[in-house]
Amino acid sequence: MGRILFVDDDDNIRFLLQEELSSAGHEVFAAADGPQALRLLDDRSPDLVILDLKMPGMDGLEVLRRIRARYPEMPVVVFSAFCEPAREALALGANGCVAKSADLTELHQQIRRYCS
Repeated sequence: MGRILFVDDDDNIRFLLQEELSSAGHEVFAAADGPQALRLLDDRSPDLVILDLKMPGMDGLEVLRRIRARYPEMPVVVFSAFCEPAREALALGANGCVAKSADLTELHQQIRRYCS
């Protein structure tokens, strides 16, 4: 299975997704903000980044810009409840976008694309 960096400022979502993805066999690193995500990206070399967009301080779009500048081939899937920033993220080079919901089927499909 894959090494996944999951970035979300919501403690509950971060905990639940970390548990969900870990139980599916993935090694998951969780970050609560952009700076922490960039440090973990450098330290842990994940196979995939799952990125929230609406975060205080450095938002997900800025994190995506920095990932693209440093790791242009790193797969990044946006996991967001907001459509407009998600379209911008795709234009900036995100590999996919999944709407936040209780049904994680689409997220698991995206993960299988990059962590097989």
